[in-house]
Amino acid sequence: MVEVATPGKAYSSWLIGSDWTRTKKWEIQNRTLYEVDRSRLQGYVVVAHDEKTVACRHIQLNRDHTNNDKTTAWNLSDVQAPPTPMELILKSKLK
Repeated sequence: MVEVATPGKAYSSWLIGSDWTRTKKWEIQNRTLYEVDRSRLQGYVVVAHDEKTVACRHIQLNRDHTNNDKTTAWNLSDVQAPPTPMELILKSKLK
C-alpha cells in the first residue's frame, strides 16, 4: 500500500490506465554511472473538501526497480491550495 498525504478523508481512488510507463537508462551524476530503472503510473484520489463537496486530486506513483520495487506516491498539485472548480465534485454525485 502506498500513502499519499492528502488533507481530509479519502473517499475513492482510481488509476488512469493500467500500464506502467517504464524507463531504463544509464545516467552520469558526479562522474559516476548509475542505472535508472523505474516505472510511473498516474491516478486520482477523491478527498473531502467541505460539507458538500469533495476534491479530485491528481497523483503519480513511482516504482523504483533498482531499489527492491519500492513504490512512492506524490501529489501533482498543491494540496494546500484550494481546489480549482474543475477538481470539485458534489458529494451527492458520488456512488
